[in-house]
Amino acid sequence: MGPTEDISDETGHRSPLPEEVVREIYHSVNDAIFLHSAETGEILDVNETMCEMYGYSRAEARQLSIEDLSTGVPPYTQDTAREYLQKAAEGDPQIFDWHAKDSEGAPFWVEVSMRRATFEDQTFVLAIVRNITDRKRREHELKELFEEYEAIFENAQDAIFLINVDNGESDPVFRFGRLSPSHESKSGLLTENVRGKTPREVLGDEIGAEVEANYRRCVYARETITYEEELPMSDRQIVWQTKLAPVIVDDKVNRIVGIARDITDRKALEADLKRSLNQLKVMDRVLRHNLHNEINVIKGNAETIRRISEDDVAEMAEIIIEESERLLTTAEKEREITDVLVDEQSPEPIDLDAVIDAAVTATRKQYPEAHITVEGTVDRQVGAIGSINRALTELLSNAVDHSDQTEPSIEVTIENRDDVVAIRIADNGPGIPEMERQIITEEAEIEPMYHGSGLGLWLVKTIVENSGGSLAFDKNQPRGSIVTITLPVAPVSGTD
Repeated sequence: MGPTEDISDETGHRSPLPEEVVREIYHSVNDAIFLHSAETGEILDVNETMCEMYGYSRAEARQLSIEDLSTGVPPYTQDTAREYLQKAAEGDPQIFDWHAKDSEGAPFWVEVSMRRATFEDQTFVLAIVRNITDRKRREHELKELFEEYEAIFENAQDAIFLINVDNGESDPVFRFGRLSPSHESKSGLLTENVRGKTPREVLGDEIGAEVEANYRRCVYARETITYEEELPMSDRQIVWQTKLAPVIVDDKVNRIVGIARDITDRKALEADLKRSLNQLKVMDRVLRHNLHNEINVIKGNAETIRRISEDDVAEMAEIIIEESERLLTTAEKEREITDVLVDEQSPEPIDLDAVIDAAVTATRKQYPEAHITVEGTVDRQVGAIGSINRALTELLSNAVDHSDQTEPSIEVTIENRDDVVAIRIADNGPGIPEMERQIITEEAEIEPMYHGSGLGLWLVKTIVENSGGSLAFDKNQPRGSIVTITLPVAPVSGTD
């Protein structure tokens, strides 16, 4: 075993262990061991682990220099290694990371621990080398991850803040840690002024208590929570949509990461929209009431004229009656559109097969001359507002009303797609005018000369979009139109 046959400490005392035990330990440890000359730095001996780690035999290793075992990329050079060896030889232990390479030139990272040692009254430098390639890789990944998070923190438009949680014996204590630049810009608060302070110290007792209550709720829930809050900032009241996420270490929440979005302008727009919708509802009631009364007066007089007149006068009275009924129908559809816009309805799971069956049955009863077929069934529930039946009935009756055929033909086809269900309604009528389709699908703007054929398709569009679906138009072959309603599949109960 050469120099390792007699191992002593720096005072010259021999090891109490038998030589064969020392030899076994020397070659069995998981770290590579080098024995260097304290004077020249040359390699005098290595253990078996070094041979496995670097890919050399013990005899080959004794012929190598440190340069042969290093990548040579500064600062991992022969000169730097000599400096470490010199300091260790002088009695100053050295611990450092080194970029090594094996016998095939493959680089890897090691941690080197050097210290002076005495064997048989001779001084050497003992180097213990541990492979830390995996650790270095993890450190690099963590560094990259940290840099990514830092970039997000520094550049995110939303306000981000970090809250430190002190879990005492009673209630947790919350202290500001750090605010993102966006938070500082929007709130007027600076990290340097709030770090280490509690919300009460920064925002006052009343507002601070409300803020701490939400932090406490997040800690006790041990999961992400979302809420809206209105807080007084430097020069105005800000409405925040805030999300708090707990950071759990050793089964304790020791930090909260908060992300807040300034929704002040959005809330103001929502308030304006609500006021406008309320005004629309009032105007709708007044206008509809007056319109109904006045048209009914016109219609009543026209019916009297038709009854007491003949020939051209009676025909003109009939035209007045028909137009009055058309205006009343339009007014009724306007009311339905207004109701859908004003009344906040949320999509709910519905049995679409039953809705389609009811709409088809009602249309067949109203228009016995129409030939309506249904192909396919819905294999799951869809999400829609309660008025979806009205939208389907409107499309079916609209196809019959505008048909120029003695026996209008309508084909209803149901398609189950990945996450939506499509209801395709095809007719053999004259087709929907191009301008009408473009206006409803917002492919064209309404111009002063535009006069739509009615509000039926607008009613369908409003109901479908409020259901989270979409409306599309195509030409049928050889003639007619295809209107497709697409509705989202309803979430399965118990899932988000």
